[in-house]
Amino acid sequence: MKYINWLKEQETQSKEFIQVDREKQQKSMQAQQQAAEKNKSLEKKVVNPGAGEVTKENILSLYLEFIQEVSPPGWEGSIKKMKKKRGIKNVWALGWWMKKKGYSPHYTKSGRKK
Repeated sequence: MKYINWLKEQETQSKEFIQVDREKQQKSMQAQQQAAEKNKSLEKKVVNPGAGEVTKENILSLYLEFIQEVSPPGWEGSIKKMKKKRGIKNVWALGWWMKKKGYSPHYTKSGRKK
């Protein structure tokens, strides 16, 4: 008898849990839909008063125009050597990271080993 009562309690608790879980899922889905609608409206048009209208397609090209590839001071030779190696996607970022971590460059500006 105790076991049957315990099973009934577990069943009611699981039903309550499922109901609460469904409500949470519905709320999160609504929040995701609202966020997606906001993003769509922002992605449609970005207006730059000096340059006119900028669309999503050419934002990347505009961004890339302003990026400068600069090696850390004293690391020019090491960066040149890293460019020749395969597997390094962004040698400038790696150079800046290495400088920040305290590494020292092994090549001079002309590309000769120190």
